[in-house]
Amino acid sequence: MLNPKKLPFDVEMDYIKFSKEVDKMSLKQAQAVAKELKLLHLHTLEQVAVIERSYKELLPELIK
Repeated sequence: MLNPKKLPFDVEMDYIKFSKEVDKMSLKQAQAVAKELKLLHLHTLEQVAVIERSYKELLPELIK
């Protein structure tokens, strides 16, 4: 069962709000959220796409 305290947002939130939350997260937070969502099978393709886009945008910043 989902432990709401583990996720920094409500899994049922709409896509736009979700993407804004992901954009505010650090890479580690985004990875933890992605792992949590995938483990719980609660992710949608849109949510995973947002998280993956965030990785691609954040990764070059971290490598500099």
